[in-house]
Amino acid sequence: MQTVKQMVRKWVPRAIETPPCPVEVEQSAYSAMFSLFDEPGRPTQRLIELALDAVERAMRDVEVEGSVWPGEELRLLGGLMLAMRPKVVVEIGSSNAKASELMKKYLPEGVRIVSEVEGAEFILVNGPGDGKFEEQVLERLAGLKFEKPPIVLFNDTRRWEMLRFCREIRYPKLDMTSFGRWTGTMLVELAR
Repeated sequence: MQTVKQMVRKWVPRAIETPPCPVEVEQSAYSAMFSLFDEPGRPTQRLIELALDAVERAMRDVEVEGSVWPGEELRLLGGLMLAMRPKVVVEIGSSNAKASELMKKYLPEGVRIVSEVEGAEFILVNGPGDGKFEEQVLERLAGLKFEKPPIVLFNDTRRWEMLRFCREIRYPKLDMTSFGRWTGTMLVELAR
């Protein structure tokens, strides 16, 4: 005869218990590793060259007081602004004052950061990192026409909640975590 506990376990599974972090650190979060050979959205030559140029410029020309780099995306953002020299920059989601100020500092004179996506060349998505918001933003952007495929930067791409969304992106993409935010940074080229 089954006990009540055994019957309940059939309908209510046990919570997954994760082991403690194997190293002593200030912050940690669980993620996963996936193969690349079967991943959709391979990076284009343009995306790879942009990433290399942005990192080089971030190392050489971008200063961010009080920022840890690698570990935070701010120097990478400055490097991207110098490498791309975009005419229209869009920030979607919750405003990040530090990121906005830094981008303004390294943008060509007269370029503003706007919330209207039309004509965007660079789009910074500041979402909650839940994968749902970011998926909705990408779906909305996919329905728009751009003169030149914009570059979109997503953060928190290694967070557990973001893994499915990031893996399933079919646009050209490139993981920039080593030069961006420690919780994950990805560049996506909205090329058709």
